[in-house]
Amino acid sequence: MSIVTKIQILETLVVRYQETRDPILFAKILAHVDLLLCHVVHKLKRRNIYLETIEFMDLYQTSIVGLHDALLSAKMYKPNEKIIPRIISYAKSNIRKVYGYSPKEYTIASVFTYEKDAHFDINQDLEELYDVLKWLYSKEMLSDRDLKMINLRFVKQKTYREIGEIFGVRPQTIHYKIKQIVKKIRIQYNK
Repeated sequence: MSIVTKIQILETLVVRYQETRDPILFAKILAHVDLLLCHVVHKLKRRNIYLETIEFMDLYQTSIVGLHDALLSAKMYKPNEKIIPRIISYAKSNIRKVYGYSPKEYTIASVFTYEKDAHFDINQDLEELYDVLKWLYSKEMLSDRDLKMINLRFVKQKTYREIGEIFGVRPQTIHYKIKQIVKKIRIQYNK
């Protein structure tokens, strides 16, 4: 059976479910999108530190509630309604709503190591971080702008949004740039 046929079957089931709210139809829809929901949950769990301690099945059950919301909100009478992206979006959104969304954060400890719960001597390591930053700056591997971003993020504890407003760019751009700077610092620090 082709993917197009599977999507058409899913769309038909969604329309019927919206009309009847039959639990058996919901079970059939769930059978069609089960692996998709598993993939969404796995990807979210892997990419978000705040979800690491949550059991996979709890996240999966929460994504099923998101699936239900997606099915009820879908406007299948529209000619270009895409049900799969809607299901993914609602599943992610429901997990973030239930477990509290927290974008991937770096702490001073995580800058030095790849471990999220790293323990370190703050005085000694901050001194070493300063030396690494100074060295990277002297070798022109970091710009003034990079140093300012690091200062705003780690010393002044500004959010990506606040830093983005200062530099006039989107928070995602700031997050990516800080991620690249952290990568340079880790490489140098771990030498």
